[in-house]
Amino acid sequence: GVNVPGLSAAVVQGDQIVWAEGFGAADVEQAAPARPESVFRLASISKPITAVAVMQLVERGLVSLDDPIQKYVPSFPRKIQGEVRIHHLLAHTSGIRHYRGNEFGLAAPFPTLESALGVFRNDPLEFAPGERYLYSTFGYSLLQGVVENVSGRSFEEYLRSAIFGPAGMTSTWLEHPQEIVRFRARQYVHGATPLSWLNAPYVDLSVKWAGGGLIATASDIARFDIALNYGKLLRPETLERMYTAGRLNNGARMGYGLGWMLSQQGSRQLVAHSGGA
Repeated sequence: GVNVPGLSAAVVQGDQIVWAEGFGAADVEQAAPARPESVFRLASISKPITAVAVMQLVERGLVSLDDPIQKYVPSFPRKIQGEVRIHHLLAHTSGIRHYRGNEFGLAAPFPTLESALGVFRNDPLEFAPGERYLYSTFGYSLLQGVVENVSGRSFEEYLRSAIFGPAGMTSTWLEHPQEIVRFRARQYVHGATPLSWLNAPYVDLSVKWAGGGLIATASDIARFDIALNYGKLLRPETLERMYTAGRLNNGARMGYGLGWMLSQQGSRQLVAHSGGA
């Protein structure tokens, strides 16, 4: 078995969810079972959702993948290592760093995107944009600014109207810790022995809404998948572009597209995204 207190899963066939089930506990202390309706942190599975939001704006001609980020987030300083463009942020080739120290577990709220950007805004890039691949949740935070600037709405409002609504994702939100969320699963970390559990330290995800701040049910992630496959969110050629392996400046191919992890299994291409919180 999988060494977790509980889990929820859903299976899609065609345009239907054909099976959804919960196993184990969503709240160990209350002995509340995990259910198909259990709401979990998506962690980095937030990234493809953010990427779809950006690509919707690209489709409408409102954003170009070659635009420098400062066109939308002017407070982000230009870097001497080179111009950070939208496609760099989507593909993790911007050179913007990932977490340092305890940043994965920040408990402080960040009431605005500007305050969240303050965590990394003034740090130098790790390399010239496009030179290397470096997975960066913070890089995705800047994409929230793109969506908000262009749409004139809050990130949450845009996602609700342009992605969650059309896809029928009725149990997907940004994680606001103080809100009451029906069937929200609690967070755990391993205790001293493999099958013992401790309540996880409190964290506030507002430092990284776009890269790791969404919560949803397994079935809502399945609905997102269906909506993509059946053209409800993006045109097929846009999806194809997202599912195409990125290239570094030297021409080397990466195992990442625009918001998606890519790999080959024989003649089949696998498109996926993982996340951990």
